[in-house]
Amino acid sequence: MRVQRAGRIVLVVGLLLLVPGIIAFAHSLSFAMRAQRTEAIFEGAIKRNTSYGVMDYPTFTFRTPDGQEVPYTSSVGSSSQEYPPGSRVAVLYYPAHPDQAQADSLFGVWLLPVVLLPLPFLVILIGAAILRR
Repeated sequence: MRVQRAGRIVLVVGLLLLVPGIIAFAHSLSFAMRAQRTEAIFEGAIKRNTSYGVMDYPTFTFRTPDGQEVPYTSSVGSSSQEYPPGSRVAVLYYPAHPDQAQADSLFGVWLLPVVLLPLPFLVILIGAAILRR
């Protein structure tokens, strides 16, 4: 009886933890489906102090179809610069809000769901395994 109760509690906790991951996945999917894809040129990096030390956040510029030049700074930084000067990367942006751009990559678009979803699935599997006893 106690094992069944513990299994239900673990299952409910896993389902509650799943909600933010599903919301993040839905947001990323919506963005990827509605966004315009273009190429951006690396302009340099902005150094920021973080809890991990000084991180480089790459800055790019891209042009919209109407000729507007838009600067974009990645939300993902690193301790070393990975882009050579003038290199090109694919970015996604909302046509109505080109300032809301993201790199067209796993980390650029899908980082939050990739981080938030595995743990809830593991907790749900553990809860289901306990209930099967």
